[in-house]
Amino acid sequence: MEENASTEVYQYPNNSNASGPMNMHTMHIHFIDIYVIPVFSLLGCVLNVVTAVCLSKQPFNSCSSSVYLRAYSICSALAWLFLVGLVPWIIDLTGSRYIQLISDSSCRIWLFVEKVVMNSPFWFIAGSTLDRLVALWCPQRTQSMCSVFMAKAMIALILVVVVAVGVHVMWTAYLHSGECVRFNVEVYNQRVGMYILTGVLCYLPLVCVFIFGNLLIVRLCLKHRGTVIQNANNIDYDMNCIVAINALVVFMSAAPFYILTIISIVVPEPIMLIQIFIYFGLLCYFPLFPTMFLKCKEFRDVLLQLIKQTTSCLRRSNSSIELRLMNGEYNSVPSTSTSV
Repeated sequence: MEENASTEVYQYPNNSNASGPMNMHTMHIHFIDIYVIPVFSLLGCVLNVVTAVCLSKQPFNSCSSSVYLRAYSICSALAWLFLVGLVPWIIDLTGSRYIQLISDSSCRIWLFVEKVVMNSPFWFIAGSTLDRLVALWCPQRTQSMCSVFMAKAMIALILVVVVAVGVHVMWTAYLHSGECVRFNVEVYNQRVGMYILTGVLCYLPLVCVFIFGNLLIVRLCLKHRGTVIQNANNIDYDMNCIVAINALVVFMSAAPFYILTIISIVVPEPIMLIQIFIYFGLLCYFPLFPTMFLKCKEFRDVLLQLIKQTTSCLRRSNSSIELRLMNGEYNSVPSTSTSV
């Protein structure tokens, strides 16, 4: 108890290998971690990779907001693969130690990767909503502010900031009594610095997503009331709606956990409620594919073309393998001719 009071311990959502007797809540958490989360992790990883590939093709690769959404999809796929379900699930099945619990270096590197991968998508969604907001409210600045080059520059800036914060987290983390500790709560500078960095990484982008998303929805509603949106074709309008819906889903799924985290500073932590909101917060890495599939016809066409190309490549590969096997069998047949 004294160690928990003086240190901030890294606790991963997947805690099914915790020791001690299992009550009903722990059994439910164990069932979700072992049987439900890996399925959603595999599905989320595959769908996000497919979304990123589709967004890299025409007509999406010429749209600035698709650059943000592509970066969001890549980070979300990495989050599902390494941090949420698949790798922790494999570690649980094999009975191995968590990577962050091997040494001080592994603890620091893992926390760095976690901060970068888990929090970058919030900033990418904030960037996409700001991009669409400028395009709708200030159409005269669209070509200069909402270009693909500016989107890539903003993504690079976001990554620099997030990596800098992750390096600071890695600097203060250490392994203590078999636990990966983020920082020492008794050290005032570390505590204040970590709260500020957490606000920059988590709370600030969610606030931006909430504000920009609502302004974007207001502008889209004004269009239906007769206010004309200049320079808006079908795919631009679809991307505006997709960004607005995605921002709303991300905020509604991620915000409850972070709000409860603030409340738990004053009120004793309701462990089960926090665990429920952790699972609910995982939805913020999932909504882009179903939103684009339901809303955007161009996305469905690109996806269908991608499926056809993939099946065609697989068929050609199978035909090539069969041809090589047939040639091998033909060459292995001994000659029936006899020498005179």
